[in-house]
Amino acid sequence: MEGGNEPRLATVLPVFNEALHIRGCLESLLHQTVAPSMHMILVLDGGSTDGTLDVVNDVIAKHTGKAHPRVEVMDNPDRTVADRKSTRL
Repeated sequence: MEGGNEPRLATVLPVFNEALHIRGCLESLLHQTVAPSMHMILVLDGGSTDGTLDVVNDVIAKHTGKAHPRVEVMDNPDRTVADRKSTRL
């Protein structure tokens, strides 16, 4: 995370079957007072089967552009926090 254009804060969300809660969580994170260019949200999905990814992708589609932090989704098949967090960051 070096350089002027990279986020300084990364919120990492390991999730599994969180369709009922993920929208509210993401909406809250997307409306923080941190400048959008300084914040990114990384959703680590552990193979959800309840539509979690559909909800996440819907939120991403509605919150793109410089007015919102970047949201990315990665697979986390081992369902561990360190598995992908360390790889990505």
